[in-house]
Amino acid sequence: MQITLEPDTFRTVKLQTTPLLAPGGEAWGMVWVLSDVTSLKELDRIKTELLSFVSHELRTPLSAIKGFAATLRRRRGQLRPEVEAEILETIEAEIDRLTRMTVDLLDISRIESGRALEVEWGWVDLPALVERVFQTQTAYAETHRFLMDIAPEARRVWADEDKLEQILLNLVNNAAKYSPQGGKVEVTANVEEGQLVVQVRDEGIGIPPEALPHLFERYHRLGGDRRIRGVGIGLYLVRHLVEAHGGCVGVQSEVGKGSTFTFTIPQPPKGEGVPPQGAGNEGCHHEQGSR
Repeated sequence: MQITLEPDTFRTVKLQTTPLLAPGGEAWGMVWVLSDVTSLKELDRIKTELLSFVSHELRTPLSAIKGFAATLRRRRGQLRPEVEAEILETIEAEIDRLTRMTVDLLDISRIESGRALEVEWGWVDLPALVERVFQTQTAYAETHRFLMDIAPEARRVWADEDKLEQILLNLVNNAAKYSPQGGKVEVTANVEEGQLVVQVRDEGIGIPPEALPHLFERYHRLGGDRRIRGVGIGLYLVRHLVEAHGGCVGVQSEVGKGSTFTFTIPQPPKGEGVPPQGAGNEGCHHEQGSR
């Protein structure tokens, strides 16, 4: 049953009753127990949404792959070479999309089970990585302009290339998703005081101030436009991926004007090897605020 505590505030409770019997077997009373199961009901709802979202997100690229593969089979030898090449590129892009989704879900599972994310450190060509991220988004965000501004000192950075790509994919995808009218999505990067500082800016709907403290929590989603699909695991994963590098992540936003997500990753001093793995995020507070 549902009870109202105050206007627009509801709790779901479970009622259990147990009769109290006298030694002779006659009933002389009743014990009533009300248990607050609001959190359990919310978890059930989130689980259902997650399964629905994952099945939809898996079905979409699989349907595209099947459709394009069927076209190649039916029209073998009839298509122009450039058309065949375009179809094959689309199939490859959809397979990459499935792979990224699978990796994200596996990392979420690792986090939920309490296992640390493994970081394979190495030197990364940041402009090339950002360009790859942009290429994966252009097929799904045709009304957006993707721009980058990488400072010379940030063109070659020390990080886990695959996980850094995961971070940027989630942030750029989020920027495009919450900019339903299109606009500019910009990635900037520089190195300040031994930290790689990367920012992802959009011109989207922005984030209400009351939502900011919960933005990187598991399953937290912004309300509003129901056309924007998701279950609230992208930013949760971003936070853990950044922290695995020893960095911090935060956001500045203004409703109706857009958001800027910023994350840091410690970098080695020039000529002094590499930073200790996992060092650098002591006292990380995931700062956020309105602009």
